[in-house]
Amino acid sequence: MKFFVGILFFVSTVFAQQPTSKYLSGYKGLTNPNYTATIASGQQVSSKINLGGFSLVGIILPAAFTGTSLTFLASVDNTNFFPIYTTTSGTQLSYTVAQGHYVAINPQDFYGVQYLEIQSGSSEAATRTLILSLKGF
Repeated sequence: MKFFVGILFFVSTVFAQQPTSKYLSGYKGLTNPNYTATIASGQQVSSKINLGGFSLVGIILPAAFTGTSLTFLASVDNTNFFPIYTTTSGTQLSYTVAQGHYVAINPQDFYGVQYLEIQSGSSEAATRTLILSLKGF
C-alpha cells in the first residue's frame, strides 16, 4: 500500500503588491497626504475626518493659527464624539502647538480611531485648514 502526502502552496501575488488605489485603507507603510481638517471662523472644533484605517502621525498648522493647544475627539459612528484619553490619570490627550509648525503626533494614540475631530485650544479668528499626515500601520 502506497501513500502519497503532498502539500500544495498557493501564494497570491495580490498580497505581495502595494495597493495604489486611494480607496484602500491603512495599508502598512502607505501614507495619505491628501487629508485636511477645517476649523470654521469663530469655532474650536474641526470638520469630521474619516481616517479610513490610517493613523494620524502629524499636523501642519497654518501660519495664522490662533490656538496654542490641540485636543482630539473620537467617534465610532461619526455622530457621537468623545475626548481621547490615553492614560488613566484623567487627562485628555493634548499637544502644545505653535503657528506655522509641523506637529509630530504619536500614532499609537489613534490606533482604532475611525472618525476624528481636532479641537483648537481657543476659537479661531478665521477659517483655518490643517494639513494632516496619515500613515497605515
